[in-house]
Amino acid sequence: MTQKLFAIGDIHGQYKAMIKLIDQAGIDIINDKVIFLGDYIDRGPKSFEVIEYLINRPKNAIFLYGNHESMLPQYGPMNNFWIANGGNATISSYKSHGIDITFAIPQTHYEFFDDLYNNYYYTTKDFIFVHAGISIEIYNRYNHIDRDDALWSRDNFIQNKTPLKDNKRVVYGHTVVQTPLVMDNKIGIDTGAGYRRALTCVELTNPEDPVFTMVDI
Repeated sequence: MTQKLFAIGDIHGQYKAMIKLIDQAGIDIINDKVIFLGDYIDRGPKSFEVIEYLINRPKNAIFLYGNHESMLPQYGPMNNFWIANGGNATISSYKSHGIDITFAIPQTHYEFFDDLYNNYYYTTKDFIFVHAGISIEIYNRYNHIDRDDALWSRDNFIQNKTPLKDNKRVVYGHTVVQTPLVMDNKIGIDTGAGYRRALTCVELTNPEDPVFTMVDI
């Protein structure tokens, strides 16, 4: 059986849409390679359920660090920047399961979040997978991807049409588009699940023929 390759965009607590998307895209969650592009939590209503599902992940899944995971307060005082960017929905989701995430994160969830820190990009022969983007100039000159660029890139990356030195394409989320953005050097698949729009995945088994599946929220 041929292993297919998929990437799934920013889920943002939309558990039901995630499960529906996996089904509609025809993903074999046991055998296919699935790269999740980060931002699993916040804004949507079911962050706890999303993380529980991902913790029980098959071995072929890859989980990347998103900027919302980087905002999650793992101890100490409340992080107001996180709250202002949808953290309240995550707090409510965990509270519905009797857990005060502002006091302590469940151990298995803590380990999941902690493991993400160094997993901020993933490469294949044809693609670079990352949450937000890269500095194309730095990559082409030094073959380096910076963590801050990976988590927070926007216009400078998206508007840059410079080919990557190895002709890879960057597959990313973070910046919301109405429909998937396809350019010679990049593919953007955050279609606004965090704003109750749509959750998207792309199949990249054939690198020259990306196949998109979108599920409305």
